[in-house]
Parts: sequence; structure tokens; C-alpha cells
Amino acid sequence: MFQFLATRIVRNWKFFLCAWLLLGVLANGVVAGWLNHLHVFSASIPRWDEIVDDGEAVFFPRNMPTRQAAEVFKKAFPDDRLSSSAVVILERADGPLTDQDRSFVEQELTPRLVQFQKEPDSIISRIRDFNDNQIGKLLQSQDGKATLVIVELKNDFLDLRNTSTIARIEQLVNPDRGELRTKIPD
Repeated sequence: MFQFLATRIVRNWKFFLCAWLLLGVLANGVVAGWLNHLHVFSASIPRWDEIVDDGEAVFFPRNMPTRQAAEVFKKAFPDDRLSSSAVVILERADGPLTDQDRSFVEQELTPRLVQFQKEPDSIISRIRDFNDNQIGKLLQSQDGKATLVIVELKNDFLDLRNTSTIARIEQLVNPDRGELRTKIPD
């Protein structure tokens, strides 16, 4: 059977290649929703995120302990979303962080992240750095060589809506090509 299939594909490779490309384009159109705008089909195709729930445990039955614990956690700590966050780590391997490093966090990094947070439809709920009154001291390493900046998100960690925000944060802090690379202290 496989020999038969392989023979057909080798002889008609152009057809199979075009079929796979067409299938890929149509699948992308269904997921992104642009097929509805082109009115390719008479019925409207729902977007992927309208029919699928994203998240770590949303596919578990409601009576599972994992789902029950998540619901209890949300009720007990409605504003605490540390389970869904992006963390920027700033480290100086050759010694403790300098005043320039701390100024970079206070004057460059945190303000840019706050700008992201203030945008319409932002999924960022809170930004915490070493100046945070509640956990600021915990965000600094004991040896003083590193600090964390926590960007708390409104969505579950694996939610597809997080992708663009995470990509923007990466674009901002990437030491090789990030927007702030020229402002990172030496």
C-alpha cells in the first residue's frame, strides 16, 4: 500500500504540492478568520479562538481537582495572576548590579512596559520591579547580581492572546536586536 502511495506521489508531485499549499492557505484562513471577510463560503466560519478555550487545564472536566483548585485560587486571589506572567531577568555576571543597571530598570525598561500596559486592549495587569512595595526585595538576588521584572498578564499562561505581548517584550529587551539594546549598561 505504501509503495502504491509513494509511486502516485512521485509521479504527480506537482499536484500533491499544490494540494498541500492550498490546504495550508485554507487552514490559515479558517484560523485567522479572513475567509469570512472574503465571503468564500456561504456560511460564516467561526474563528479558532471563538470555539476553542486556551489554557493549561481548561480541557479537564470541571470535577477534576486541578480545575477545582484553579477556581478556588481565582476566588481567593482575584488580582493575583503570577501564574500567568512574563519575567525579564537582568543579570551582571561579573559583580553586583550597578546604579546604572538600576537606573536602566527604573527609567527605561519599566516605563516602556507601563506604556504597553496603558494601551487599549492590553493584557498586562501589573508590572513589578525591585521598587514594588510588596515583593520588591524578593525580586533581587541575595548576591546582588540579578533582579527580576515581572509582567503579570490577565490571561492564562498558554492563552494565544499572550503571544503578541510576549513577542513585544522580547523585541524590547533582546540584547542583540532589541529596542533597548543601546541603552543597556555595559
